[in-house]
Amino acid sequence: MSMIGSTKNYSPEQLEKAVEAVKMPIRLQLLLNVSEYLAIQLEKKPAKVQAATFMAVIGPDAIEIYNSFNLSDADKNNLQTIINKFVEYFAPKSNISFERYIFFKIEQNEDEHFNEFLTRIKTQARKCEFDNLLDEMLKDKIVFGIRSNQLPLSKAAPLSPNKCKKNGHFANMCKSKKKYDDKKNKNRVNTAATEESSNSEDEVFISVLCSGEKKDWSESIQVGEAELLCKIKNEETNITFKVVEERVTPILGLETCKKLRLIARVKSLKESTKDIFNGLGCYKNYEYDIDLIENPKFEIKPSRRIPHAIRKEVKHELDRMVKMDVIKPETEPTPAVSPMVVVRQKDKIRICIDPSDVNKNILRRHYPLTTIEEISADIKGSKYFALLDCTKGFWQIRLTERTQKILTFATPWGRYSFKRLPFGVSSAPEIFQEILSNLLCKFQNVRVAIDDIFIYDKSKDELHKTVREVIDVLNKSGFKLNKNKCIMEAQRIKFLGHIVSANGLEADPEKVEAIQAMKTPKNKTELQRLLGMITYLNKFIPNMVRPY
Repeated sequence: MSMIGSTKNYSPEQLEKAVEAVKMPIRLQLLLNVSEYLAIQLEKKPAKVQAATFMAVIGPDAIEIYNSFNLSDADKNNLQTIINKFVEYFAPKSNISFERYIFFKIEQNEDEHFNEFLTRIKTQARKCEFDNLLDEMLKDKIVFGIRSNQLPLSKAAPLSPNKCKKNGHFANMCKSKKKYDDKKNKNRVNTAATEESSNSEDEVFISVLCSGEKKDWSESIQVGEAELLCKIKNEETNITFKVVEERVTPILGLETCKKLRLIARVKSLKESTKDIFNGLGCYKNYEYDIDLIENPKFEIKPSRRIPHAIRKEVKHELDRMVKMDVIKPETEPTPAVSPMVVVRQKDKIRICIDPSDVNKNILRRHYPLTTIEEISADIKGSKYFALLDCTKGFWQIRLTERTQKILTFATPWGRYSFKRLPFGVSSAPEIFQEILSNLLCKFQNVRVAIDDIFIYDKSKDELHKTVREVIDVLNKSGFKLNKNKCIMEAQRIKFLGHIVSANGLEADPEKVEAIQAMKTPKNKTELQRLLGMITYLNKFIPNMVRPY
């Protein structure tokens, strides 16, 4: 008979770990798991070779165990005999008294759910060979092992509740055809009774109900409404709950989410400004007339070839731009003709021009663009942010007839002239920056970065107020916004390649990942690209300029 020393000073968990510590070497476990595979591979080899192959790879720990087997010469050459000896050696020796000792020592942990506790004692009970006494032992273990502040001891009863014996069923709602004896099943674990009987065929389930030490465990549940005090993020709110008979997933409605401040919505815009998100805008009472150096020298460039596979898409985009009043077919002589550039963005075709020769003749206005350093100084103390994006920014600026002639481009279908400011013109960013900056200069907490409008404030209400006022000004001036890119309220926002929050500036994770994914530079151009990326984020890199 196996004996163990004193165990009174050890918990069941410690004793279980001590038993599990005696295990066969991992290497031998893997070999025994693939022994059939080894046998199949070596079945055409002599038995002596099979056994020798196995012994050569089991490791020194297993060799020591093997030497204790005292096998005969015949058994030493039988692979299956060797494997059976190892399995027999490592087979766990069951000590029923020890397993029962662990069972009776188990108690429900303070933060342990009843179902988890029940599963744990059932698992241990299988090792104890209680046989016909299993149910009684489990019942006693619940009575003496469960914590009274979760389930009063007087309510502990047989494990199979109600007429169907399914854990968690309401007796009144169960589909089972067996008769229900209310006297025999009065105080079952994990049961609850409704106030009135129901003829519904739906199943109703419930988990453990905790109702305090002085109350009965069972709770009365009514189908209808109940108002409860809920607390989220230290804020208490009365919420109306609807209790239904159907077995459905609990959900929170829109109004409840707003009441609990799980979601936020900017106040509705005025009816007069709602159309600011529709169509392409046009800045009122303004036409850009390009500034040129003295004695400009323009060139006439031919049309570039368009791959046959995308010709239809390109022509369709040109026609669409004509309908939008962005370009027009040109039939008159023009001083300059630039080549057309076709760019595919995701699944769409984008038409641009390559005005390299035109740019050499433009006289720049050099209006200052907003920098992230300026933003960093301005947002100190702000907690809420918004970002407005102008739809097709530059296209909202009209051009003079003279400028249209200069910004003509060649296509396989003839020449077209831009009627709106195109992308690629060297003066376009500063022109747009100047227009929007002057338009919104009265707002202290608004910054313009070309076609992006950044708004910040210390409170939500003030932010919302400024957003509405800015939108009203833009709408009256003829500008349109891209609804999909506008962010009306956020506590963290991406702007000018950085993350802006109440904590200030943070590095954009996407840029960091892009740097990490870059390959080792192999030439000057690749090295310059890497240095440019790193320099852009140098404020976040400690000892960036430290010499090594």
